[in-house]
Amino acid sequence: MYFRLGETTDRIKSKLETIFEAPGGSKVDIVTHSIGGLVVKSFLTHYPEVDDL
Repeated sequence: MYFRLGETTDRIKSKLETIFEAPGGSKVDIVTHSIGGLVVKSFLTHYPEVDDL
């Protein structure tokens, strides 16, 4: 399996947008472990506007 960071961060953004657009959707806490923390950190670097939602 080949890990593609850009595709992963795009999928995270898409899923978060779905959650925020759902009725009552307003806040998400992301809990990670090990490399997941690095993936989320990269995600927030590429999409800083998400951190302000």
